[in-house]
Amino acid sequence: MDDLDVRLLRAILEDGMPWGSRDPRLCANALARGLRVERTTVRDRLRRWQRKGFLQGYATMPTPALVGASLHGGALRFASLAQKPRAMEALAREARVVNVLDHVGPWVGIALLADAQEDEASIRRRLAAIPGVAEVPPTFEPPLPEVEAPPSALDWRLIDALMADPTGTLDAAARRLGVSRKTVTRRHQRLLRGHALWFAPILDFSAVEGALVHHVVLSLEEGAAPAKLVARLGKALPPWFYLQAFEGYVDAFVRVANAGEMARLHAAVEGLPGVSEAELLPVLAQRMNLDLVRAKVRDARP
Repeated sequence: MDDLDVRLLRAILEDGMPWGSRDPRLCANALARGLRVERTTVRDRLRRWQRKGFLQGYATMPTPALVGASLHGGALRFASLAQKPRAMEALAREARVVNVLDHVGPWVGIALLADAQEDEASIRRRLAAIPGVAEVPPTFEPPLPEVEAPPSALDWRLIDALMADPTGTLDAAARRLGVSRKTVTRRHQRLLRGHALWFAPILDFSAVEGALVHHVVLSLEEGAAPAKLVARLGKALPPWFYLQAFEGYVDAFVRVANAGEMARLHAAVEGLPGVSEAELLPVLAQRMNLDLVRAKVRDARP
């Protein structure tokens, strides 16, 4: 992972995951201008990511409210590494988990769908019932933007087509729908800008060569200002490609060259004013399971 990889990832993820990420299939020219490189450089780098197995595909899904659900984030600790693979398979099937951020070790980050009337205690009981799960910390419901562009009947078909083929091109989606590429591009952009559709690249960090990717999670003291801390972190962290503040904590992904740099990073972030706890977790992969969402999409389509 070189500097261009980091800069391109940062440009794609600059609006936050998963509801603000930029789909490079729509904005390769804008990405190239922002990075001050040729469009072919962006195209070739994306193809290289796919060839190396780093970019597994593109995940799209409707805003949960459009399918009668809410989104919750959290973390899980498994009882043992031997139980982890089977437990992770059960998360999607039995606990409605749509995204897993797999770390080295017993911990994973998760995003799951919940019914509108479901409370946190019910969600945690659902997760704790999965065999192999040893600890379920409190979950949180991130603030989500209001939908400004409700999908039309054709839009719902487009959403289903994009979800059905995460590695596909927009040309393939157009052929599937029997419309032009221009129509798909225009509608896709409208859905993203109107917060009806979310996008995120599916990344396998175990395929990264020449560096390690670490997930930095900073818990904040009461009264700490996340925005000020993010501004300081943006200058202090090693090359980062995702940095976002939430209520009570800050989330970041950074490229780390070696163990010495990791140790220096840990010491630096622990000493920041307003930080009560710092965790650095080596990242393995992001695993998406959108079958549940696709079923809800089919139910929601006119």
